[in-house]
Amino acid sequence: MLDVGDSNDRDESEVRSSHAHAAVTSGSNSIREVESVARLNIEDEHHIEEESIQVPYRFLSIFLWLILCSVAGVLIRIGLLKLHTYRDAPIVPVIYPQIVGCVLIGWLNANKHAIAKCYYPLFIGLATGLCGSITTFSGWSLSTFTAFANLETQASGHSVLAGIAVIIVVLGMSIMAVMFGEQVAGVISLEKASGNSSQPKLNFVEQTQGRTAECYLTLVLTTAVVIAAVLLSVFVVAHRGIWFATLFGPPGTILRFQLSKLNVRSMRFAYGTFIANILGTALLAGLFLARYNVPLHSTSCHIIIGFSDGFCGCLTTVSTFIIELRSMPTRYAYIYGLTSILFGQIVMVAIAGAYVWSQGVRDLTCTG
Repeated sequence: MLDVGDSNDRDESEVRSSHAHAAVTSGSNSIREVESVARLNIEDEHHIEEESIQVPYRFLSIFLWLILCSVAGVLIRIGLLKLHTYRDAPIVPVIYPQIVGCVLIGWLNANKHAIAKCYYPLFIGLATGLCGSITTFSGWSLSTFTAFANLETQASGHSVLAGIAVIIVVLGMSIMAVMFGEQVAGVISLEKASGNSSQPKLNFVEQTQGRTAECYLTLVLTTAVVIAAVLLSVFVVAHRGIWFATLFGPPGTILRFQLSKLNVRSMRFAYGTFIANILGTALLAGLFLARYNVPLHSTSCHIIIGFSDGFCGCLTTVSTFIIELRSMPTRYAYIYGLTSILFGQIVMVAIAGAYVWSQGVRDLTCTG
């Protein structure tokens, strides 16, 4: 006869055995689930790697497009300045090139993936060459300095307000212009037009061997533009300062492009852009004194104007400056922005301020 206690012990043993088996089964299922998730993650990583594509480019093509777009940017900037320079203008003329260049770079920045994937040198030419040459940090700094310097004998204290106004209005309108360009890109979108919503990672690979038909065509076009600028500078007396500006502008753009490589050293401060902007501002400050206080031959005068509008204008940029401000953390954006503006005025005061306030400025002796 079976003992009831033994039967109960066997039942409890069977229950414990079934629980242990369930736990082991559950544990093995969990392990399989973890392995499955890990396998999916690995597959996702392989999938992401497969989405990255290589985009070949040639540095010569970038170099040529920088020249072409720089010439176009100089002409657009000078045209806008002359169009909006008149007596009793409601706002400083330098604001208009900043707005146009910032709207363009806002649109380009929003469509950079589509443009760079199609033709990387063109994107560099348009963003760095065209927009960077339309906008000018040195011209903005000079306009701010002339307002602070009280060159028009304004009432006491008004010059300070005028200088602050130039800083705030130009900076604020430039930021808004970039935002407007990004909104325009939502309507005129190259990504939507191409029908490709995915944005794989682009790996840019420089090619050093061989030349394409596009490269030769760009070379011929650039050579023709440079020759035309030289001939106009030599043989056309009218507006000669403008033609010199088209010659001096591309070297300034190329130098800025080379200095921009320093920006990758830190995400908190764009050292390359900062150096370019302050260097160009310092050069423009010296040329500013020469235009007002030194009697010069007409050709020398045109060269100074061309170097001021061309090299200094293209070496410095507001469009890239605004893009960098918007891409930085707020704290570092304020540090970078205020440091750039402050140093621009310090350089202006150190080079031009002492002479202007001690000797004054006579009539403009050097006109275009």
